[in-house]
Amino acid sequence: MPLGTAPARSAMSKRATNSRRDEAPLSVKASCRSRNAYDLKVVALAVEPGDKVEAGQLLVTLEYYKIATEITAPSAGRVARLHVKLDDEVQVGDPLIDLNPL
Repeated sequence: MPLGTAPARSAMSKRATNSRRDEAPLSVKASCRSRNAYDLKVVALAVEPGDKVEAGQLLVTLEYYKIATEITAPSAGRVARLHVKLDDEVQVGDPLIDLNPL
């Protein structure tokens, strides 16, 4: 590279920054500590569409036979869609929330 010229920004790094915005939403799914859990009840929603969340932030609280399970954000993002509302019953693996990565 001749002296006095700046290195060109690589196409790879440009694609990497653009691809984060173009990624499909991350679907956060219902889970429970109990192996035999079914008919989990949504007892609390801590976010709304458009909210910005950090990794580990509480999103939803589910209950199964008085045992609460807190569902947290796996990574930072913005809430794109809620698939559930308060008092809904869901199964393990059902989608709860879609997050757009930041």
